[in-house]
Amino acid sequence: MLFANSAEEDIRAKKMHVDSGLLESLNQRVIKVIEATDLPHFHFSEKEQVGHSFGQRFANAIQAIFDKGYLNVIAIGNDSPHLGKRHIQKASTLLLQKKVVLGPSMDGGFYLFGITREHFDANGLESLPWQTSFLFQNTLSYFDSITCQWATLETLSDIDSIKDIKRLTNYIKSLGSKWMILFSKLLSQRMHFSQRMEIAPAILVQQTPYNKGSPFCFA
Repeated sequence: MLFANSAEEDIRAKKMHVDSGLLESLNQRVIKVIEATDLPHFHFSEKEQVGHSFGQRFANAIQAIFDKGYLNVIAIGNDSPHLGKRHIQKASTLLLQKKVVLGPSMDGGFYLFGITREHFDANGLESLPWQTSFLFQNTLSYFDSITCQWATLETLSDIDSIKDIKRLTNYIKSLGSKWMILFSKLLSQRMHFSQRMEIAPAILVQQTPYNKGSPFCFA
């Protein structure tokens, strides 16, 4: 399950002064990664999401897939450029072993969430501290509290700030000239906007409606 808003909605909701091409590229890239796994997949954008809070929308999306008869769900966002086919496939294998799976991100959230139908509880998910740096650890604690086996994948970076973009420069180069142009444009536009407003906001700040479980702001 891709849980990510459309490029247009991201720009509107997050008030970003960037070309929609960057965010659309993020969505298209992760869709290609998902398709390469040959697993059934669904995209829950703002049009399909139901609920007032992030936790409600996320839990409702997972429930909607279980209602279709599936036994396992792997949920990902669109802002982890290092996410690859192998991460999704490994998560699928672990789910078949009846383990909940988390792919931690460097900011304390997670880029991948895999859960079995038997371990799914909407109220439990909604109560997690979404958009905080405590999300990953609190989620593990929650599954420990219900005596559920879990497994983690490698830690990946996601795109939430100027520092994230700079740290990912070498990786972005390997993606090709199109990505370099898009990210260079984003970086220059966002830095100009930050200087004009005399603040240092995150590039892809998570604001309502949220895309995933990454922290909404940084100290």
